[in-house]
Amino acid sequence: MDHWPLSLDWLERETAARDQSWRASQAIWKVTRGRITDKPSAWLDLDTPTASGQLIVWVSGEAEMVWGPLPPAGQDVQQEHYELTGPEGLRWCLDDLETRLGLRP
Repeated sequence: MDHWPLSLDWLERETAARDQSWRASQAIWKVTRGRITDKPSAWLDLDTPTASGQLIVWVSGEAEMVWGPLPPAGQDVQQEHYELTGPEGLRWCLDDLETRLGLRP
C-alpha cells in the first residue's frame, strides 16, 4: 500500500515511543487496527485519570480526533478533523491529543 500517504505502522510506533511518559502520567492506551477494507484504519484509545480521547487514522491520511473529560462532565466531547501527509503530521496529532487530555502543557 505504498500509494497511501500514511502507514498504520506509524501509529503503533509513535504510541510505543510515548508509552513511558504516558504510564508516568497514569494514562492507559491501546492501538486497534480495523478490518481490512479498501481504506484501512487504526485507532488509538488514550485515557487519563480525568479525560479520554480517541484518534482514528486512515491510510488515506484522514484522521479524526475525539476527546473530552470523564463523566460526569463527559457531555463536553469535542471533535477535530485532520488531513495528514506523513509521520510528522501524525506526531503533531498525537501532540495535540496529549495537550487536550492534559498530558502536556
